[in-house]
Amino acid sequence: KRNMMVFNSNNLEVRVFAPSLDKMEITGSGDITIASGLKTDKDLSMSIVGSGDINGLNIRCAQLSLSVTGSGDIELNHITAENTQARVTGSGDIELSGTTQSADYTVSGSGDIDAVKLEANNVLASVTGSGDISCHAVSALKAHRSGSGSISYRGNPQQVDIPRKGVYRF
Repeated sequence: KRNMMVFNSNNLEVRVFAPSLDKMEITGSGDITIASGLKTDKDLSMSIVGSGDINGLNIRCAQLSLSVTGSGDIELNHITAENTQARVTGSGDIELSGTTQSADYTVSGSGDIDAVKLEANNVLASVTGSGDISCHAVSALKAHRSGSGSISYRGNPQQVDIPRKGVYRF
């Protein structure tokens, strides 16, 4: 049901079988586990506002958009997407693996994005604050950093636009 609230002090498990899914959202606390993979030709959005967690594997979609605001965590393995966008605001973490054509990573605050196992042709990475981004850039890397955070990258991109300090190659 849409806009339904459940108040329960015990564990509550809900299994969803849907022919189409384009958005998952946690507001507050709670966990989402994608146990059997998710494949769609459409865009897919996952967001956490609060302290929840999203875990999954075998995610295939056109555009993957991930957002953590607060202390939540997202861990997705074996991603296949044309474009991947990941944003952390606060102390949350995002960990990704798989392949994508282009990736856009942003950290504001003390959170981290670990995408060194997500191979991307083109990477745009931006850190504001004390957070860190680790990524894998194949063809191009453009990075921006302000604050004490750092950006680390794997790969040998031919096009590199990075600041003098705070960006490191593995």
